[in-house]
Order: sequence, then C-alpha cells, then structure tokens
Amino acid sequence: MNSGTSGSGETEVASTVIETPNIPVISKPTPVNIPPNPSPTPSAPTTTMAFAEPNANLGAVKRSVGSTHTFKVTNTGSIPLTFGNVNADAGLLLVSKPTQAVPPGGTSEIVVKLAPDVELGAIEKTVHIASNSDPAHYHLTVKAVIEE
Repeated sequence: MNSGTSGSGETEVASTVIETPNIPVISKPTPVNIPPNPSPTPSAPTTTMAFAEPNANLGAVKRSVGSTHTFKVTNTGSIPLTFGNVNADAGLLLVSKPTQAVPPGGTSEIVVKLAPDVELGAIEKTVHIASNSDPAHYHLTVKAVIEE
C-alpha cells in the first residue's frame, strides 16, 4: 500500500480493513419472573373527629399582643383518636396539642398563637393535623388582620 501524489495532482489515501471478532447477538430477551402485585393490606382502623370551630377569625389584632386561639376537638368515632404530626404555617405557633389518645366521646384541645414576627395586614394561616381519623389529614384555619 502506498500513498502519495499521482501525476494528476490527486492524493491517494491508503485504506485499512479492520476485522471484528464474531460476537453472537441475542435477539430474544430472556424471560424474567416478576412476582404478582401483592394484595393490598387492610389499613389500620380509623375514627372520626369534629371541631367545634375549625375556622377561627380573630379580627383586628395588634402584632405585639400575640393573640391565641383554642380549637376544641371531639372524638366522634368508636376507637381512640391519636394524633401524629400537628404543625402550623409560618407566622403561627403551635402552643399545645393532644399528647394522649382521645377516647371515643372524649375531647381535647389544639392551641395556637400568632408569632411575634407575623406579617402585617390580612392573613390566613393553616394548622395541619395528621391523625388516625378519616380523613387522615385535616386543616384548621386562622384568619386575622395584623396591625402594628
């Protein structure tokens, strides 16, 4: 093989042939045994709850006062009511929540307080409650007009 220039001004390029090994190609996928979906497991028993006032309107409040509100909850179901996470939006502080199971027919309280750094003007804040009730996630709201 040689390369160079021929008399016509064209350049000749040497070519090389590379042989590849004979590798078998699998054209059919190998079957995979996938177990069937498990049957859904029954969920834990649930109860129900009711709030005397799930939406609180505190009206006009001076930010420096830090107004509090108590939400009263009643277990209206037939098994004890237990609470998981209970938290509040920024600007609203959780003062207390039930720490023990509430028996059927029993009552308890969730207490919230406006934070000292809550924004001025009309606000609407949410308290998020996780429990063994149906529904499992519940919201309480607090509205107020915050003044300096």
